[in-house]
Amino acid sequence: MMALVGGTIITGTGEDPIIDGVLLIEGERIRGLGTARSLSVPRDARKVDAQGCTVMPGLIDCHVHIDHRPTYDPMVHLQENVVFAAIRGWTYAREMLRAGITSFRDAGSAGLAAIGLAQAIDSGIVPGPRVVACGQLIAMTGAGKYGSYLRPELDLSALEVWVSGVEEVRRAVRRQLGLGARAVKMMASGLLGGELGGQDPQLSIEELRAGVEEAHLQNRHVFVHSHGTQGCRNAVLAGVDSVDHGTFLDGEVASLMARNGTYLVPTLSYWARMEAHLDDESVPLSMRTQYRQTGRTQYAAHRESVRCALEAGVRIAMGTDAGELEHDKGAFELEALVHAGLTPMQAIVAGTSYGAALLRLRDVGRLEQGKIADLLLLRGDPLSDIRLLQDKSRIRLVLKGGVVCCDRDREERECSTT
Repeated sequence: MMALVGGTIITGTGEDPIIDGVLLIEGERIRGLGTARSLSVPRDARKVDAQGCTVMPGLIDCHVHIDHRPTYDPMVHLQENVVFAAIRGWTYAREMLRAGITSFRDAGSAGLAAIGLAQAIDSGIVPGPRVVACGQLIAMTGAGKYGSYLRPELDLSALEVWVSGVEEVRRAVRRQLGLGARAVKMMASGLLGGELGGQDPQLSIEELRAGVEEAHLQNRHVFVHSHGTQGCRNAVLAGVDSVDHGTFLDGEVASLMARNGTYLVPTLSYWARMEAHLDDESVPLSMRTQYRQTGRTQYAAHRESVRCALEAGVRIAMGTDAGELEHDKGAFELEALVHAGLTPMQAIVAGTSYGAALLRLRDVGRLEQGKIADLLLLRGDPLSDIRLLQDKSRIRLVLKGGVVCCDRDREERECSTT
Protein backbone atom coordinates (compact mmCIF):
# COMPACT_ATOMS: atom_id res chain seq x y z
CA MET A 1 0.00 0.00 0.00
CA MET A 2 1.11 3.57 -0.74
CA ALA A 3 0.11 6.53 1.43
CA LEU A 4 0.42 10.14 0.29
CA VAL A 5 0.52 12.06 3.55
CA GLY A 6 0.26 15.74 4.48
CA GLY A 7 -0.65 17.28 1.14
CA THR A 8 -3.70 19.14 -0.11
CA ILE A 9 -6.07 16.83 -1.98
CA ILE A 10 -8.09 18.20 -4.90
CA THR A 11 -10.62 15.48 -5.71
CA GLY A 12 -11.59 16.74 -9.17
CA THR A 13 -15.24 17.05 -8.18
CA GLY A 14 -15.15 20.80 -7.59
CA GLU A 15 -15.58 20.35 -3.83
CA ASP A 16 -13.30 22.16 -1.40
CA PRO A 17 -9.81 20.67 -1.12
CA ILE A 18 -8.88 18.38 1.76
CA ILE A 19 -6.16 20.13 3.75
CA ASP A 20 -3.46 18.04 5.48
CA GLY A 21 -4.84 15.05 3.65
CA VAL A 22 -4.07 11.35 3.45
CA LEU A 23 -4.70 9.25 0.35
CA LEU A 24 -4.25 5.47 0.48
CA ILE A 25 -3.62 3.38 -2.64
CA GLU A 26 -3.72 -0.41 -2.75
CA GLY A 27 -3.18 -2.12 -6.06
CA GLU A 28 -4.79 -0.01 -8.75
CA ARG A 29 -7.48 1.48 -6.51
CA ILE A 30 -7.86 4.28 -4.01
CA ARG A 31 -8.66 2.61 -0.68
CA GLY A 32 -9.29 5.72 1.36
CA LEU A 33 -8.83 9.47 1.62
CA GLY A 34 -9.47 12.08 4.24
CA THR A 35 -7.70 14.32 6.70
CA ALA A 36 -4.73 13.13 8.74
CA ARG A 37 -6.94 13.34 11.83
CA SER A 38 -9.69 11.17 10.38
CA LEU A 39 -7.70 8.51 8.53
CA SER A 40 -4.91 6.39 9.97
CA VAL A 41 -2.03 5.12 7.84
CA PRO A 42 -1.27 1.37 8.05
CA ARG A 43 2.17 0.64 9.48
CA ASP A 44 3.32 -1.31 6.46
CA ALA A 45 2.33 1.40 3.95
CA ARG A 46 4.97 3.09 1.84
CA LYS A 47 4.66 6.69 2.98
CA VAL A 48 5.24 9.63 0.64
CA ASP A 49 5.61 13.01 2.33
CA ALA A 50 3.27 15.32 0.39
CA GLN A 51 3.60 18.41 2.55
CA GLY A 52 3.61 21.58 0.46
CA CYS A 53 2.20 19.61 -2.45
CA THR A 54 -1.14 19.00 -4.13
CA VAL A 55 -2.55 15.55 -4.89
CA MET A 56 -5.04 15.64 -7.76
CA PRO A 57 -6.41 13.41 -10.52
CA GLY A 58 -4.36 12.93 -13.65
CA LEU A 59 -5.24 15.33 -16.43
CA ILE A 60 -7.47 14.24 -19.32
CA ASP A 61 -6.99 15.85 -22.74
CA CYS A 62 -10.13 15.40 -24.84
CA HIS A 63 -8.74 16.64 -28.17
CA VAL A 64 -5.39 15.25 -29.34
CA HIS A 65 -3.91 14.33 -32.73
CA ILE A 66 -1.32 11.88 -31.48
CA ASP A 67 0.37 11.27 -34.84
CA HIS A 68 0.77 14.96 -35.76
CA ARG A 69 4.20 16.47 -35.40
CA PRO A 70 3.80 19.87 -33.70
CA THR A 71 4.66 22.37 -36.39
CA TYR A 72 3.32 25.47 -38.02
CA ASP A 73 3.19 23.56 -41.32
CA PRO A 74 -0.09 21.58 -41.43
CA MET A 75 1.13 19.47 -44.37
CA VAL A 76 4.12 17.89 -42.64
CA HIS A 77 2.27 14.95 -41.12
CA LEU A 78 0.74 14.09 -44.51
CA GLN A 79 4.22 13.33 -45.86
CA GLU A 80 4.90 10.43 -43.50
CA ASN A 81 3.74 6.83 -43.56
CA VAL A 82 1.29 5.64 -40.94
CA VAL A 83 3.64 3.19 -39.21
CA PHE A 84 6.26 5.88 -38.67
CA ALA A 85 3.62 8.29 -37.42
CA ALA A 86 2.26 5.71 -34.96
CA ILE A 87 5.70 5.00 -33.50
CA ARG A 88 6.45 8.69 -33.14
CA GLY A 89 2.98 9.15 -31.65
CA TRP A 90 3.93 6.72 -28.88
CA THR A 91 6.90 8.94 -27.95
CA TYR A 92 4.47 11.84 -27.64
CA ALA A 93 2.11 9.72 -25.52
CA ARG A 94 4.98 8.77 -23.20
CA GLU A 95 5.87 12.43 -22.65
CA MET A 96 2.20 13.26 -22.04
CA LEU A 97 2.14 10.71 -19.24
CA ARG A 98 5.24 12.24 -17.65
CA ALA A 99 3.50 15.62 -17.82
CA GLY A 100 0.58 14.29 -15.76
CA ILE A 101 -1.83 13.54 -18.64
CA THR A 102 -3.09 10.07 -17.81
CA SER A 103 -5.88 9.83 -20.44
CA PHE A 104 -6.64 11.40 -23.80
CA ARG A 105 -9.05 11.21 -26.70
CA ASP A 106 -7.48 11.11 -30.13
CA ALA A 107 -9.40 13.42 -32.46
CA GLY A 108 -8.10 12.12 -35.77
CA SER A 109 -4.87 10.46 -36.84
CA ALA A 110 -3.84 8.79 -40.07
CA GLY A 111 -5.28 5.34 -40.66
CA LEU A 112 -5.31 3.14 -37.57
CA ALA A 113 -2.36 4.85 -35.87
CA ALA A 114 -4.24 5.95 -32.75
CA ILE A 115 -6.35 2.80 -32.52
CA GLY A 116 -3.20 0.66 -32.77
CA LEU A 117 -1.45 2.76 -30.13
CA ALA A 118 -4.44 2.39 -27.79
CA GLN A 119 -4.34 -1.39 -28.24
CA ALA A 120 -0.59 -1.50 -27.61
CA ILE A 121 -0.94 0.51 -24.38
CA ASP A 122 -3.94 -1.52 -23.18
CA SER A 123 -1.98 -4.73 -23.85
CA GLY A 124 0.98 -3.51 -21.81
CA ILE A 125 3.34 -3.58 -24.77
CA VAL A 126 4.25 0.09 -24.30
CA PRO A 127 3.53 2.55 -21.49
CA GLY A 128 1.25 5.49 -22.09
CA PRO A 129 -1.97 7.22 -21.06
CA ARG A 130 -5.38 5.67 -21.55
CA VAL A 131 -6.40 6.32 -25.16
CA VAL A 132 -9.91 6.79 -26.52
CA ALA A 133 -9.37 6.78 -30.28
CA CYS A 134 -11.91 7.87 -32.89
CA GLY A 135 -10.41 6.41 -36.07
CA GLN A 136 -11.01 8.30 -39.30
CA LEU A 137 -13.06 11.49 -39.46
CA ILE A 138 -16.50 11.27 -41.02
CA ALA A 139 -17.05 14.21 -43.33
CA MET A 140 -19.29 15.55 -46.08
CA THR A 141 -18.24 14.42 -49.55
CA GLY A 142 -15.88 16.97 -51.05
CA ALA A 143 -15.22 18.81 -47.81
CA GLY A 144 -14.19 17.51 -44.42
CA LYS A 145 -10.93 18.61 -42.88
CA TYR A 146 -8.32 17.64 -45.42
CA GLY A 147 -10.66 17.94 -48.37
CA SER A 148 -11.00 21.63 -47.58
CA TYR A 149 -7.50 22.47 -48.72
CA LEU A 150 -6.13 19.49 -50.70
CA ARG A 151 -6.85 18.59 -54.30
CA PRO A 152 -10.22 16.83 -54.43
CA GLU A 153 -8.92 14.00 -56.62
CA LEU A 154 -6.43 12.86 -53.97
CA ASP A 155 -7.22 9.66 -52.07
CA LEU A 156 -7.86 10.87 -48.52
CA SER A 157 -9.36 7.63 -47.25
CA ALA A 158 -6.56 7.11 -44.70
CA LEU A 159 -7.52 10.41 -43.09
CA GLU A 160 -11.27 10.82 -43.43
CA VAL A 161 -14.33 9.03 -44.80
CA TRP A 162 -16.49 11.04 -47.19
CA VAL A 163 -20.21 10.39 -46.94
CA SER A 164 -23.38 11.51 -48.67
CA GLY A 165 -26.68 10.66 -47.03
CA VAL A 166 -27.83 8.83 -43.95
CA GLU A 167 -27.05 5.30 -45.10
CA GLU A 168 -23.45 6.16 -45.94
CA VAL A 169 -23.08 7.74 -42.51
CA ARG A 170 -24.36 4.59 -40.82
CA ARG A 171 -21.99 2.43 -42.86
CA ALA A 172 -19.01 4.68 -42.07
CA VAL A 173 -19.71 4.72 -38.32
CA ARG A 174 -20.14 0.95 -38.20
CA ARG A 175 -16.88 0.57 -40.09
CA GLN A 176 -14.92 2.75 -37.64
CA LEU A 177 -16.36 0.99 -34.61
CA GLY A 178 -15.63 -2.35 -36.21
CA LEU A 179 -11.99 -1.32 -36.61
CA GLY A 180 -11.73 -0.61 -32.90
CA ALA A 181 -12.66 3.06 -32.53
CA ARG A 182 -14.00 3.95 -29.08
CA ALA A 183 -15.48 7.26 -30.24
CA VAL A 184 -16.74 8.77 -33.49
CA LYS A 185 -15.75 12.16 -34.85
CA MET A 186 -17.87 13.95 -37.44
CA MET A 187 -17.34 17.25 -39.23
CA ALA A 188 -20.22 19.67 -38.59
CA SER A 189 -18.42 22.68 -40.08
CA GLY A 190 -15.40 23.48 -42.19
CA LEU A 191 -12.01 24.76 -41.13
CA LEU A 192 -11.31 28.34 -40.22
CA GLY A 193 -9.69 29.74 -43.33
CA GLY A 194 -10.54 26.69 -45.45
CA GLU A 195 -12.26 26.88 -48.84
CA LEU A 196 -15.46 25.87 -47.07
CA GLY A 197 -14.99 28.13 -44.07
CA GLY A 198 -15.50 27.47 -40.39
CA GLN A 199 -18.81 29.32 -40.41
CA ASP A 200 -20.26 26.97 -43.06
CA PRO A 201 -22.16 23.90 -41.80
CA GLN A 202 -21.34 20.57 -43.37
CA LEU A 203 -23.22 17.37 -42.52
CA SER A 204 -26.98 17.78 -42.14
CA ILE A 205 -28.86 17.23 -38.89
CA GLU A 206 -30.25 13.96 -40.28
CA GLU A 207 -26.75 12.71 -41.19
CA LEU A 208 -25.33 13.72 -37.81
CA ARG A 209 -28.25 12.10 -36.01
CA ALA A 210 -27.70 8.82 -37.88
CA GLY A 211 -24.08 8.78 -36.74
CA VAL A 212 -25.10 9.44 -33.15
CA GLU A 213 -27.68 6.65 -33.22
CA GLU A 214 -25.18 4.10 -34.55
CA ALA A 215 -22.48 5.04 -32.04
CA HIS A 216 -24.82 5.10 -29.06
CA LEU A 217 -26.14 1.66 -29.98
CA GLN A 218 -22.62 0.38 -29.31
CA ASN A 219 -22.15 2.54 -26.19
CA ARG A 220 -19.70 4.86 -27.94
CA HIS A 221 -19.87 8.64 -27.94
CA VAL A 222 -19.81 11.15 -30.80
CA PHE A 223 -18.02 14.46 -31.00
CA VAL A 224 -17.94 17.02 -33.77
CA HIS A 225 -15.53 19.51 -35.19
CA SER A 226 -17.47 22.75 -35.47
CA HIS A 227 -16.54 26.40 -35.45
CA GLY A 228 -19.67 28.00 -36.89
CA THR A 229 -22.87 28.72 -35.00
CA GLN A 230 -25.13 26.77 -37.36
CA GLY A 231 -22.86 23.72 -37.37
CA CYS A 232 -22.84 23.72 -33.57
CA ARG A 233 -26.64 24.03 -33.46
CA ASN A 234 -27.07 21.17 -35.95
CA ALA A 235 -24.77 18.94 -33.91
CA VAL A 236 -26.54 19.63 -30.62
CA LEU A 237 -29.95 19.01 -32.17
CA ALA A 238 -28.60 15.71 -33.53
CA GLY A 239 -27.65 14.60 -30.01
CA VAL A 240 -23.83 14.62 -30.15
CA ASP A 241 -21.94 14.24 -26.88
CA SER A 242 -19.51 17.12 -27.37
CA VAL A 243 -18.87 20.08 -29.63
CA ASP A 244 -15.15 20.62 -30.11
CA HIS A 245 -13.87 24.16 -30.81
CA GLY A 246 -17.24 25.99 -30.82
CA THR A 247 -15.52 29.21 -31.85
CA PHE A 248 -18.70 31.11 -32.68
CA LEU A 249 -21.16 29.71 -30.14
CA ASP A 250 -23.85 32.16 -29.13
CA GLY A 251 -26.09 32.28 -26.07
CA GLU A 252 -28.95 30.44 -27.79
CA VAL A 253 -26.81 27.46 -28.79
CA ALA A 254 -25.08 27.44 -25.40
CA SER A 255 -28.47 27.23 -23.66
CA LEU A 256 -29.44 24.38 -25.98
CA MET A 257 -26.20 22.56 -25.11
CA ALA A 258 -26.86 22.98 -21.39
CA ARG A 259 -30.40 21.55 -21.73
CA ASN A 260 -29.19 18.61 -23.81
CA GLY A 261 -26.13 17.85 -21.64
CA THR A 262 -23.74 18.50 -24.53
CA TYR A 263 -20.13 19.16 -23.52
CA LEU A 264 -17.96 21.92 -24.97
CA VAL A 265 -14.27 21.18 -25.64
CA PRO A 266 -12.99 24.66 -26.58
CA THR A 267 -9.33 24.00 -27.60
CA LEU A 268 -8.24 27.57 -26.88
CA SER A 269 -4.56 26.64 -26.88
CA TYR A 270 -3.96 27.26 -30.59
CA TRP A 271 -5.04 30.90 -30.39
CA ALA A 272 -3.44 31.40 -26.99
CA ARG A 273 -0.13 30.13 -28.33
CA MET A 274 -0.29 32.49 -31.30
CA GLU A 275 -1.04 35.41 -28.99
CA ALA A 276 1.94 34.50 -26.82
CA HIS A 277 4.37 34.11 -29.76
CA LEU A 278 3.58 37.10 -31.95
CA ASP A 279 7.18 38.31 -31.66
CA ASP A 280 8.70 34.85 -32.05
CA GLU A 281 10.59 34.67 -35.36
CA SER A 282 10.34 30.87 -35.36
CA VAL A 283 6.65 31.36 -36.19
CA PRO A 284 6.25 32.04 -39.93
CA LEU A 285 5.67 35.71 -40.63
CA SER A 286 2.64 34.88 -42.78
CA MET A 287 0.94 33.19 -39.81
CA ARG A 288 1.71 36.05 -37.45
CA THR A 289 0.38 38.51 -40.01
CA GLN A 290 -2.78 36.47 -40.54
CA TYR A 291 -3.32 36.27 -36.80
CA ARG A 292 -3.08 40.04 -36.46
CA GLN A 293 -5.51 40.52 -39.36
CA THR A 294 -8.18 37.94 -38.50
CA GLY A 295 -7.01 35.50 -35.83
CA ARG A 296 -7.10 37.90 -32.92
CA THR A 297 -10.75 38.68 -33.67
CA GLN A 298 -11.53 34.97 -33.86
CA TYR A 299 -9.71 34.34 -30.58
CA ALA A 300 -11.81 37.04 -28.92
CA ALA A 301 -14.96 35.39 -30.31
CA HIS A 302 -13.74 32.02 -29.05
CA ARG A 303 -13.21 33.30 -25.51
CA GLU A 304 -16.65 34.89 -25.64
CA SER A 305 -18.15 31.53 -26.66
CA VAL A 306 -16.57 29.95 -23.57
CA ARG A 307 -18.05 32.68 -21.40
CA CYS A 308 -21.49 32.08 -22.98
CA ALA A 309 -21.17 28.36 -22.30
CA LEU A 310 -20.06 28.93 -18.73
CA GLU A 311 -22.93 31.32 -18.06
CA ALA A 312 -25.45 28.87 -19.56
CA GLY A 313 -24.19 26.01 -17.39
CA VAL A 314 -22.54 23.97 -20.16
CA ARG A 315 -20.03 21.41 -18.93
CA ILE A 316 -16.61 22.32 -20.32
CA ALA A 317 -13.91 19.68 -20.78
CA MET A 318 -10.24 20.30 -21.48
CA GLY A 319 -8.97 19.72 -25.00
CA THR A 320 -5.78 21.15 -26.45
CA ASP A 321 -5.71 20.21 -30.15
CA ALA A 322 -2.29 18.73 -29.38
CA GLY A 323 -0.46 18.15 -32.61
CA GLU A 324 -1.07 21.79 -33.38
CA LEU A 325 1.13 22.41 -30.32
CA GLU A 326 3.36 20.16 -28.23
CA HIS A 327 1.58 17.13 -26.83
CA ASP A 328 2.98 17.45 -23.31
CA LYS A 329 1.83 21.07 -22.96
CA GLY A 330 -1.76 20.15 -22.12
CA ALA A 331 -1.83 22.20 -18.92
CA PHE A 332 -1.46 25.34 -21.05
CA GLU A 333 -5.14 24.88 -21.94
CA LEU A 334 -6.09 25.23 -18.26
CA GLU A 335 -4.44 28.64 -18.15
CA ALA A 336 -6.30 29.63 -21.34
CA LEU A 337 -9.60 28.50 -19.79
CA VAL A 338 -8.92 30.65 -16.73
CA HIS A 339 -8.21 33.62 -18.97
CA ALA A 340 -11.57 32.93 -20.65
CA GLY A 341 -13.45 33.18 -17.34
CA LEU A 342 -13.22 29.85 -15.50
CA THR A 343 -11.90 29.76 -11.96
CA PRO A 344 -8.81 27.58 -11.38
CA MET A 345 -11.04 24.99 -9.69
CA GLN A 346 -13.45 24.98 -12.65
CA ALA A 347 -10.50 24.55 -15.00
CA ILE A 348 -9.22 21.59 -12.99
CA VAL A 349 -12.68 20.00 -13.06
CA ALA A 350 -12.67 20.53 -16.85
CA GLY A 351 -9.31 18.74 -17.03
CA THR A 352 -10.27 15.83 -14.79
CA SER A 353 -13.79 14.66 -13.87
CA TYR A 354 -15.63 16.33 -16.76
CA GLY A 355 -13.16 14.86 -19.24
CA ALA A 356 -13.58 11.42 -17.72
CA ALA A 357 -17.38 11.65 -17.84
CA LEU A 358 -17.33 12.77 -21.48
CA LEU A 359 -14.99 9.97 -22.54
CA ARG A 360 -17.01 7.42 -20.52
CA LEU A 361 -14.00 6.59 -18.36
CA ARG A 362 -16.11 5.96 -15.31
CA ASP A 363 -13.40 4.88 -12.86
CA VAL A 364 -10.95 7.77 -13.31
CA GLY A 365 -11.01 11.55 -13.16
CA ARG A 366 -11.93 11.77 -9.45
CA LEU A 367 -10.08 10.96 -6.27
CA GLU A 368 -12.67 8.90 -4.42
CA GLN A 369 -12.60 5.62 -2.56
CA GLY A 370 -12.82 2.74 -5.01
CA LYS A 371 -11.78 4.76 -8.05
CA ILE A 372 -8.69 3.84 -10.08
CA ALA A 373 -5.59 5.69 -8.88
CA ASP A 374 -4.74 7.88 -11.86
CA LEU A 375 -3.20 10.92 -10.18
CA LEU A 376 -0.31 13.31 -9.89
CA LEU A 377 1.59 14.90 -7.02
CA LEU A 378 2.44 18.55 -7.68
CA ARG A 379 4.72 20.87 -5.75
CA GLY A 380 2.65 23.95 -4.90
CA ASP A 381 -0.99 24.98 -5.19
CA PRO A 382 -2.56 25.18 -8.68
CA LEU A 383 -5.61 26.93 -7.22
CA SER A 384 -3.33 29.88 -6.45
CA ASP A 385 -1.47 29.66 -9.76
CA ILE A 386 -2.84 27.36 -12.45
CA ARG A 387 0.41 27.79 -14.42
CA LEU A 388 2.24 25.52 -11.97
CA LEU A 389 0.83 22.51 -13.81
CA GLN A 390 2.82 23.52 -16.89
CA ASP A 391 6.13 23.14 -15.03
CA LYS A 392 6.99 19.44 -15.35
CA SER A 393 9.79 19.79 -12.78
CA ARG A 394 7.06 20.43 -10.19
CA ILE A 395 5.31 17.13 -10.90
CA ARG A 396 6.89 14.78 -8.38
CA LEU A 397 4.84 11.67 -9.09
CA VAL A 398 2.47 10.43 -11.78
CA LEU A 399 0.46 7.27 -11.16
CA LYS A 400 -1.69 5.40 -13.64
CA GLY A 401 -3.72 2.55 -12.23
CA GLY A 402 -1.69 2.73 -9.03
CA VAL A 403 1.58 2.19 -10.90
CA VAL A 404 4.23 4.89 -10.65
CA CYS A 405 4.90 6.12 -14.20
CA CYS A 406 7.04 9.08 -13.27
CA ASP A 407 9.03 9.63 -10.05
CA ARG A 408 11.10 12.78 -10.39
CA ASP A 409 12.35 12.60 -6.81
CA ARG A 410 14.00 9.29 -7.59
CA GLU A 411 15.28 10.54 -10.94
CA GLU A 412 16.86 13.55 -9.26
CA ARG A 413 18.51 11.37 -6.61
CA GLU A 414 19.91 9.01 -9.25
CA CYS A 415 21.16 11.95 -11.31
CA SER A 416 22.93 13.49 -8.30
CA THR A 417 24.83 10.24 -7.58
CA THR A 418 26.15 9.76 -11.12
